[in-house]
Amino acid sequence: MREIRNSRKGRKRVQFEPTSQYPAMEDTLHKEYRTLRKQGIKVRGWWFKARAKQLLQATQLESQFKCSNAWFDGFKRRYKISLRRPTNKAQHIPTDKREVIRSFHQKI
Repeated sequence: MREIRNSRKGRKRVQFEPTSQYPAMEDTLHKEYRTLRKQGIKVRGWWFKARAKQLLQATQLESQFKCSNAWFDGFKRRYKISLRRPTNKAQHIPTDKREVIRSFHQKI
């Protein structure tokens, strides 16, 4: 109701804050994710789901929680997380760059 009152006059749509059923668990999960990324460790989707179950088992709430793809998509949206697919492009740099450049110029 507060969002409706605080919205601009004439606005047709009101955006509500995304909510979670387990906000404390998600905050802890997000903090751990940020720590791992700062250390340069790659984090995949399965890590989020496994760690979420571990955090909820510590509080005995895991019986109601299902680590569904819908929950995970909502979690990523709430915390603005985007998981990228790893690629192999541009990872192998030529060892002798001068020789590569010379051979390229000879072909021109």
